[in-house]
Amino acid sequence: MKIKQSVIIILWVAFSINSFAQSAIIAKWQKDEYQQSSNIPRLDYWYNNEEKMLYLVTNDNENLYIHFKALEKASQGKILNFGFTVWVDINGKNKKHKGIKFPIGKKEETPPSQNHENQRNGLNKQDDLLLNNDLEIELIGFSETDESEFIQAKNKGDIKGQLSFNEYNELQYMLTIPFNRIGIKNINDKIISLNMESGSPGINNPESRSADGVHGIGGNGVQGNGGGRQGGMQGGGGQSHMKQQGMEDRQSVRMPIKIKIKKIQLLNIN
Repeated sequence: MKIKQSVIIILWVAFSINSFAQSAIIAKWQKDEYQQSSNIPRLDYWYNNEEKMLYLVTNDNENLYIHFKALEKASQGKILNFGFTVWVDINGKNKKHKGIKFPIGKKEETPPSQNHENQRNGLNKQDDLLLNNDLEIELIGFSETDESEFIQAKNKGDIKGQLSFNEYNELQYMLTIPFNRIGIKNINDKIISLNMESGSPGINNPESRSADGVHGIGGNGVQGNGGGRQGGMQGGGGQSHMKQQGMEDRQSVRMPIKIKIKKIQLLNIN
């Protein structure tokens, strides 16, 4: 099973690099099978190698949909403990105009050392309760007063969020965004930008509206977090290598997830 999954991921990487070399990614149409995260074929996702996440952007005539699967426990911990924000720029200028934070993250304060330990070990016992509770969505930049609004994640006719785990213990996410809530009236030839980011220890609120650049795979299309690790350990033996690896692991835990899609064209099949 592990070998099979590795081969599939390699295919995703090759497909993603090929697809994202174009100037604008084209969203996929929101088919009936996409309504449930567990029904989406794995090869329909795009793969972000930096963040080890599968993600997909779809639309129909009324809504924009953001789907992803967080494969690693550390990423799952960042999302559930510290929240995940999707910034939408309907003008395709890569600006942080309207933000949708879902999940919001845990409200109680946790000692930093415990946060790090939770992320290295993945999810803790409270996470099952978190997924089963009534979750909220924080809307940033939607009101004239610029104050955040809070709505229930389970609702009809408004922005809606869903979280679940599949049989492989991957965190599944779907965000439904009605076009009329973000000011899109016509999807013909419409190009938008998306910035997606989690919180992390010490960065619990990633609501900074600066459109800072990040580096990753995908040519002009998609960018991920950071520039990758430096190669080549020189000398020092096994203990030095283990120490360096431990430092890199701790740094990785502290870094937020960042996925940027500079340009994505909405699909109109009518």
